[in-house]
Amino acid sequence: MITTGWLLIILSVVWPEFLIPDGFGWGIAAGLGRLSLLLTGAWLIRRGRQHTVPLLPSLQELPANQRVVLFLRSFKEDHMFSRSPWVLLSGGDPSPMDLLCEEDEIGRAFSPFGKMIALGSTSDRLPRLGSERHYASDGTWQAEVRAALTRSSLVVLAVGAGRGLTWEVNELVARNNPTRLVLLVSRDHEQYDHFRHSLGGCFPRGLPDYGAKRRRYHLPLSRYVRAAIWFDEDWTPHWENLKPGIPLFNRHRTRRALPRALRKVYERARLPLREAPTVPRPWAVKISVALISLFLLGPASIFVLSTFGLLPTMSESEIREKTKDDPWERDFVNRFFEHQNQNGPPLFTGLAGKLFEVLFLLIMLALFAMFVYRVWQGGPTAITAARIASVPLSFVLTPLAIIAIAFVTILNTFSGGFGFSPVSAIIISLVLAGWVYLPVICWLLLKREVRDWVDSRL
Repeated sequence: MITTGWLLIILSVVWPEFLIPDGFGWGIAAGLGRLSLLLTGAWLIRRGRQHTVPLLPSLQELPANQRVVLFLRSFKEDHMFSRSPWVLLSGGDPSPMDLLCEEDEIGRAFSPFGKMIALGSTSDRLPRLGSERHYASDGTWQAEVRAALTRSSLVVLAVGAGRGLTWEVNELVARNNPTRLVLLVSRDHEQYDHFRHSLGGCFPRGLPDYGAKRRRYHLPLSRYVRAAIWFDEDWTPHWENLKPGIPLFNRHRTRRALPRALRKVYERARLPLREAPTVPRPWAVKISVALISLFLLGPASIFVLSTFGLLPTMSESEIREKTKDDPWERDFVNRFFEHQNQNGPPLFTGLAGKLFEVLFLLIMLALFAMFVYRVWQGGPTAITAARIASVPLSFVLTPLAIIAIAFVTILNTFSGGFGFSPVSAIIISLVLAGWVYLPVICWLLLKREVRDWVDSRL
């Protein structure tokens, strides 16, 4: 289901525009078709992840050596913490990070403290994304929470309303361990005021005001968590606003802003702001990086050799001399040079032209190297770009490579060879080899172990 979802998203990106007839109505229909593929793919990925969420048999039987973070909230808030609002704002090619829900990002922000766990609502048809959940009955849930409170390295309580939260707040205050407690405040100003007036008195030093409203409305696709509260050992509360950032350019604000706002909490626990991934780099990624490098090596070789004048070239007079006996070739050459002369001389010539070529070469090589390095490091955007780009390029370049190989083989057999220089032969071989192996890159990067490895690094 997850693989099908990614294939639909890739198809929405590489939608064949040239097959769509001209016209406003056809354009609208094509746009709706792409949007349908995008939303269907995102839904399949989320639903597939829900089917693979591991369930905890009990919060009282967790492994003794496992660090955990207990996430407490009102079940009424689950629909807000389960949202993935940035799918529509991802430019039509969402990465795995764009499909993270709010609870996913909270869990990754607090991952240095341990794995986030929670109780699930018995009304859930499928487990929610984010925390690993245990589904307890009405008669056992309090015992499960007490057991988790005893051994958790951090307790994260989302401010809300509900009878369960009242009992949980009283239990937290009674244990008198404020340095292991963090409150998350949503963008609902009235909800926090109600929580503060009804349960703020349970905290020895109360809770701070919400503060002035920054806007009278909320962006419908913005993140839900707006602030966090942490406590000193004497229960003195500290309010920390999460910097909103620019919505379209800071799509993962919760995961990044929580560690920054709670830096003192991390430092007090002597923990890094981000947990290093524990999943080893899969072999599929290593092979994909080698194939991507092979694909980029051909154009890079042409750039390098042509820039420094290492490729064999012929002057205009030599070309005209070689094609004078064939009318068709002579006519083609005449038209080519006539068109070139009409366009005028190049913008940069001499030393300036050579410097421009070298600068362009360095920029292209740096971009190539940066892209390959990000794929090697598991960058979600680079991995997604490699998946998406390999599909249309496979449809275009792989058949051309196969035809070119067959053509060269046949002509080489019947005509005794072309007399390619060793450099030209190596470059042609690299280009064709990179084209042939393009479909393998997409297949490798869609493997489950690659997705799990990328998720572990988010």
